[in-house]
Amino acid sequence: TDGTTYNSFIIGQILDSIYPGKTAQNNTLIGQLASPNFEPALYRTISQEVRLSSRPQSETGLPLKWVVGFFYSDQSVDSSDYTNIPGLSNNFESIYGFGINSPQSPLSEPGIANLYPNDVVYAGTMQSDVRQYAGFGQVDIDFLHRFHGSIGYRYAYGFTSQMATSSGYFSIGLPPISYSGANFSAGTPKVSLTYDLTDLSTMYATVAKGYRFGGELAIPVPSGPGNVCQPDYTSLGITNPSSVFGPDSVWSYEAGTKLLLLDRTLSINASAFFLKWADILQTITLPTCGYQYTLNAGDAESYGGELEIQYKPPFVSHLVLGLSGSVDHAAITSSTDAQAAAPGQKIPFVPEWTLTLSTNYSWQMRGAATGFFHVDY
Repeated sequence: TDGTTYNSFIIGQILDSIYPGKTAQNNTLIGQLASPNFEPALYRTISQEVRLSSRPQSETGLPLKWVVGFFYSDQSVDSSDYTNIPGLSNNFESIYGFGINSPQSPLSEPGIANLYPNDVVYAGTMQSDVRQYAGFGQVDIDFLHRFHGSIGYRYAYGFTSQMATSSGYFSIGLPPISYSGANFSAGTPKVSLTYDLTDLSTMYATVAKGYRFGGELAIPVPSGPGNVCQPDYTSLGITNPSSVFGPDSVWSYEAGTKLLLLDRTLSINASAFFLKWADILQTITLPTCGYQYTLNAGDAESYGGELEIQYKPPFVSHLVLGLSGSVDHAAITSSTDAQAAAPGQKIPFVPEWTLTLSTNYSWQMRGAATGFFHVDY
């Protein structure tokens, strides 16, 4: 990738703040140097799920069915990051008259004789492993001929481990070798009730919890004295930067109906929902130093409704008309940084309403082939 914006340009800006009289040279001879970024990565994943389920109700004659199971996954990642700015050392010396590694250079680091071998500004490797174990079960019960229930539970445990190495100017504040790890666990229940209004129509209500594991950043962020990301931490209110982030979770409440009417020519699906999202995971790019940073940013809630209607006019064979839409109020309820996202603000990229109109016409062609014409707006 092209790292010019987050490498050459940033170094030019740093030099501008120290030597404002050299702004033109800093911006052109350093800030516009091309900075290629090489980031190869190799992923290895193995996953396995085993289930044991009851025989069909038609065989058992019982008003219930069940399933239990176990899930396992293991993902390892080997990656590296090699970033250089060809011409950086020569151009720096031509501007200031001394080397970029000289003691008087603001870009040097005490104790490191050559911080920029081959004009490398960052070099790092990362080896990580993420393992997950989960056990789950669900029981579906027919309380009455038209009244059904379902209850399920999943317990998951996972842990991560990571070893990272780093060197170069943009690693100031990071140890040459770092080790980190974290573990997470959660139980996620689900309860659902269904009532059949007719043989073709039903209504339902569901309560469920979702959970997403925390983890570790692909590249640890600098946090030691004099690190290049400190201006970003200060402006964003991050007082204790960490390369480990916690999990987030969602409680979901939904009720709705599914109807087939008018001799199966009209289908109506409608639902109302409420979601409560806690400890939202948010990944940002720190604007000064360019590191990716993931944090638990706060809480949010979302509520609204959805409607889907499809109609097959009996007077036109193979024609289906459709209408679907939604309304959604999605807002932040608490935030770790009110400047970035204040309580009451809308969640980005969640539309307040949507509406889709569609029509689909199909016809039989030769043999087993069919054709169709579809338009949606």
